[in-house]
Amino acid sequence: MISIRDIRQEQNLTQKDIAEKLKVTPNAVSQWENGVRNPSLENVKRLAKILHCTTDDILRGEFTDE
Repeated sequence: MISIRDIRQEQNLTQKDIAEKLKVTPNAVSQWENGVRNPSLENVKRLAKILHCTTDDILRGEFTDE
C-alpha cells in the first residue's frame, strides 16, 4: 500500500517541503505519515495537488484498518 511518505519520497520532497506548502509544521506531516493523526479533509485535497495524486490515493494509503 502506498502512503503519503512513499509518494513524497518518490518526488524527492521533505516533510519540511510539504509543511511549508501546506502552512503546517513538519511535525504535523510526520504525524500523518506515522498514523498518529489524520490530515483534515482540506489538507488531504491540498496534499493531493502538491503530490500530483488523487485524494483516493492518500485516503487508501493512510486510513485503512489493514
